[in-house]
Amino acid sequence: MPAVDLLERLADALQTSVNFLTGKTSDPALTPFIVLDDFSKLKSMEKINTKYSIILPVLDLPPFVDIENLNLYDYTAYEVAVPLIWIGNLPDKYGPFFITVRGNAMAEAGLHDGFLALVNADENYSNGDILLSVIRVKDGVYEAVVRWTYMLPDGNVELRCPNADYPVYRFQSSPSGGMPDGIWIQGKIVGAWAGTLKRGI
Repeated sequence: MPAVDLLERLADALQTSVNFLTGKTSDPALTPFIVLDDFSKLKSMEKINTKYSIILPVLDLPPFVDIENLNLYDYTAYEVAVPLIWIGNLPDKYGPFFITVRGNAMAEAGLHDGFLALVNADENYSNGDILLSVIRVKDGVYEAVVRWTYMLPDGNVELRCPNADYPVYRFQSSPSGGMPDGIWIQGKIVGAWAGTLKRGI
């Protein structure tokens, strides 16, 4: 049985946990979330290896957003450190982030109210992927929604969900051939987790 310091180095090299190496858990994944109450503590926290982890904001988006000065990061509630292997494509410009899912429009797709969804703006998406978009629901009113997103052959875009209590959003194709007016795609949902993030779980 290796000494504790050797176990910790082995776990770090294998990107797994000491508990997995010692048989205390069958889950080889790293400790998923470490909540940072104070960003300045990062360098002193032994469990965060910046070579394997990334710090992401957790956004608490309101029902409606201000499109004129839209910066989703203004809605950061706190930050967490997560394994790099969770992220997918690492961004060149925009960082991935978590949002708190509001409502049960996408519950049948696994995104329940209160879940945390990981959004990556640099991950490629295709028809039927679940995306976070900001949409114009009426003049001067903009909402952040998570929906299956379809780019139709005629250039129109539809945002759908499995719950019939929620509307299907349709956006008419743009004359310029770009994204229709009234929708701004923010990124692809690449993962989701239940519950509120807490230190050490």
